[in-house]
Amino acid sequence: MNSSSIKFFLLSIFLFLAVSCSKPVSDSKILKLNLSTEPPTLDWNLASDFASFDVISNLMVGLTRFAQNDKGEIIVVPGCASSWQINANATEYLFKLNPQAKWSDGTRVLSQQFIDSFQRILDPNTAAPYAELLSIIDMEKTKAIDDMTLKIVLKRPAAYFIYLTAYGITLPIRKELIDKYGEVWTDPENLIVTGPFLLKKWHHEYKISLSRNPQFDWLLGLDQKYIQGIDFFMIAEQANAFSLFKNGKLDWIDNRSMPVSVIRTLNPNAPHAGRVDLLRNTYVGFDLNRKPFDNLKLRQALSLAIDRHALSVILSKGDKANSTWIPPALGQYLDYEYLLDSFQKQYGFRPTKEEYLNGYFPDLAKKLMAEAGYPDGQNFPVLELMIPNRDSTKLIAEAMQSMWAQNLNIKIKINVLEWKVYLSSLKDNPPNIFRMSWGADYPDPDSFTQLFYKNNQINYGKYDNPVYEQLSIEASSTLDLAMRRRLYSQAEALLTIHDCAIAPILIDSQNYLSQPNIQGITVNPMDIVFLDRVEKN
Repeated sequence: MNSSSIKFFLLSIFLFLAVSCSKPVSDSKILKLNLSTEPPTLDWNLASDFASFDVISNLMVGLTRFAQNDKGEIIVVPGCASSWQINANATEYLFKLNPQAKWSDGTRVLSQQFIDSFQRILDPNTAAPYAELLSIIDMEKTKAIDDMTLKIVLKRPAAYFIYLTAYGITLPIRKELIDKYGEVWTDPENLIVTGPFLLKKWHHEYKISLSRNPQFDWLLGLDQKYIQGIDFFMIAEQANAFSLFKNGKLDWIDNRSMPVSVIRTLNPNAPHAGRVDLLRNTYVGFDLNRKPFDNLKLRQALSLAIDRHALSVILSKGDKANSTWIPPALGQYLDYEYLLDSFQKQYGFRPTKEEYLNGYFPDLAKKLMAEAGYPDGQNFPVLELMIPNRDSTKLIAEAMQSMWAQNLNIKIKINVLEWKVYLSSLKDNPPNIFRMSWGADYPDPDSFTQLFYKNNQINYGKYDNPVYEQLSIEASSTLDLAMRRRLYSQAEALLTIHDCAIAPILIDSQNYLSQPNIQGITVNPMDIVFLDRVEKN
């Protein structure tokens, strides 16, 4: 029996005993979910991945919170700030904190604690992956006017900045606790939070347990009809997780916990099921500074040899073929006529919009492969495609492996790594080729374009184009929608057509199933799930 099987066996026994020796599952107030992997960190200044933020989003509340309006649009609503004012060109934000906002130890949330967080992120010694995102803040002019008033001044206009105040990187910190406990300040016995749940236990590689924060009545009140705790399990194998769900030992599951064979047969309109198109893009990345992918024509050949529509059919979980980095859901910021013109300028012919989004041109790919110095794949080295350990990701990788072999006559090996090891490898020693997904931190193109700035730590392929950065910065600095559309389209063409720094392949969707006794879990296009208003009857 391998380690994964042993882990699943022990987890099944634990859940069986927990259910058998206590109240029936239907009467329990503990929500059981699958996180699928160990979070690399719960330090919100350092987190950059879905697993970490799934937990952090239910431990912490910042200045504002994400919500959806009647049109389904993502908006921000009061969090620790009860109100705010924004000047005409969106460079100054004045927040009034709610005097009732409290940390879990009963102390008030103070404006200086947000300043402390910004300073810690921007300190190079912290090595915060999102430091570049907050570099727009003018720290000399930003200040805590008093305990309940925070003034944030930006170096330039930023149409998107209000969304950042609901995101993890702008959460407040307790500097004195970080100084006291050092690297273990996020351990359960040390962590003080502002959100609806407390970190109760962290059994590494197995389970994270949260319990209700009794101090959280300041924002939403307390009601015993809602769940009183959450158990996040770390079951990487989708088939094992789905088996636990079928046996009533998990209360709600999403794509991370359903084999592709199950998702293919899922009716998203059935009771206790659903599907949401996400602001999340899956792409193939290249190490641009390492041979052979410093060769533009080679990158173009690999991208154009991928049949994205076929990938969506293979997965059959609602994902959509796509070759743009800015997702089509933010299509008001993309001029497709300009992008088609750019494609024609680069390759000599003009595809239809549908052909362009699928991005599959095998004959052109073969031609470019020969021009790159590898006719019919001759002399091409055997390289590795690095992916995280997930069934659906393996299917995508194997399909692309086959497409590259068929269309370009090259061999690509697949290297599967556990999530934490995968992220560490991307950061410290990126491979020639890797598969990665990126979900919007906030509902604006800037959340996508910033990823490929030279100094962004998540720019794993080391893309460096000052013109791309300048276009993106100008687009994010204006409130004129027509100008933003023009500038973002130019940046998009540089990244994915003229430079082919990455190969976007799919826009993700999220599928989910819940037990009949679960109410109140909603999924938004940013795939952030807040669990403070969930009922388990």
